[in-house]
Amino acid sequence: MPHGAFHLWRALSIPFLLMCVCGARPAAAARGPWTEIRGVWSASPDDGLPGDTWGQACAWMDSTGLNAVFPCMIYGPLSWADAAGLVRAGGSGDPLEECIAEAHSRGIQVHVEIVMWKLGRLTAAQADSVSALMQTQVSYSGEESGWLCPTDPANRAMEIEAIASVAAAYDIDGIQLDYVRFPDGDHCFCNGCRERFQSARHIRRLDWPVDCYWGGRYSEEFREWRRDQITSLVREIGDAVERARPGTAVSAAVVPDLEEARESCGQDWARWASDGLVDFLAPMDYVSDDDSFASLLARQVAVSDVPVVVGIGVFDTGADLTEDQLLHRIEIAREERAGGFAIFHLEPGLVGMLRGVRLGARTQSEP
Repeated sequence: MPHGAFHLWRALSIPFLLMCVCGARPAAAARGPWTEIRGVWSASPDDGLPGDTWGQACAWMDSTGLNAVFPCMIYGPLSWADAAGLVRAGGSGDPLEECIAEAHSRGIQVHVEIVMWKLGRLTAAQADSVSALMQTQVSYSGEESGWLCPTDPANRAMEIEAIASVAAAYDIDGIQLDYVRFPDGDHCFCNGCRERFQSARHIRRLDWPVDCYWGGRYSEEFREWRRDQITSLVREIGDAVERARPGTAVSAAVVPDLEEARESCGQDWARWASDGLVDFLAPMDYVSDDDSFASLLARQVAVSDVPVVVGIGVFDTGADLTEDQLLHRIEIAREERAGGFAIFHLEPGLVGMLRGVRLGARTQSEP
């Protein structure tokens, strides 16, 4: 990967960040009546469904009654779309443009999934280049991680600029932020986080990182600062998206348990909802039993001021659901007054599972 590309977006990103002002986005409630989202995440950017075209994938969605797709088109600094400042993934054509054309021709919404910070889909050489130029997260024990630091100004500017450029360039219905958080309570303890925290809280002497770790004298303040960092980023992204393409929905895939999300991951999604920073939330309720699923969802709906589009994990999530379980969870989502559901994820097994099933106002098997 050419180093110059990263130097370029470093130079361009800071002015862009300064352009982001608060209050540009209208409140989610002002965007009109809500229609149930019946969605599916797609982790295969090039064709939607491994081995098939976007046309085939969208035709299946339409026949099944799904009305929204969440294609992952940005993964950290890697993009399958025209996104300013990011490394363009290999392959021919423009998979996002193809997805939009096929989906919209069938009345299917397109909410582009943005996997933030993670370097996992870069090649080893690319990841090394990024790590040499960008601030990666550091654990409490001092180990480098495969995530970029979300408090670093250049990292934040990169994300904002790339997301806004996608919103400007493509006729999308929404942007969904994924991994818009810290991985856990053991991150990030890089020197930049120390300097920015000390400056923000006017702390002169700090035993780093002990004072800010669990039980340390500044632990609560540090966790609050982490939450503020992520919340301000969500606000800045929303404002930038609204300027780029007014009316575009902004949502977030979030950690299901609010306490864990806030304290360990810096992800205060209930505040995002109450402040009107997101149009809907997608908690990833990937649990193995129906009672846990219903209990989680009921709590999420109760504390969220925006619709909850519940994530249902079918494969590779610890759930391993059967067709009957999947259909029952969709019914639970409706009973709990969720704003819809999103299935993880689009793959041949899901197509086979839902063959002959129509997901409409009610879930029923067609003869």
